[in-house]
Amino acid sequence: MATLYHSADELNARIAELAAEGAMVSRVDAGRWDDTSYLSSLAGALNFPSYFGNNLDALVDCLRDVPPGVLAIYQFESFAATAPSSARVLVEILDEATQLTVFLQSDDPTLTL
Repeated sequence: MATLYHSADELNARIAELAAEGAMVSRVDAGRWDDTSYLSSLAGALNFPSYFGNNLDALVDCLRDVPPGVLAIYQFESFAATAPSSARVLVEILDEATQLTVFLQSDDPTLTL
């Protein structure tokens, strides 16, 4: 299950701890994501293969092949405001189809998962 941080500093401290223990860390900024751009942004951050289909089925398939590590998504509140349905679906997919430890950061203290 994704963990929500309202403080970027606290999230960065946690990531530093995990990286010091050898965890592979991928960071991505969701501040400008919309219904279509988030897929290509995630594909780049997670080094998906060039044949990634840029759709939800392809996302699920490629996430299954991502090795264990940490995915930190910053400014998630912006994506949730711009594309609430896509944001909800993404959280569900990340919770179910990945070996990643997922951290979501939001500057909005009222955002919940």
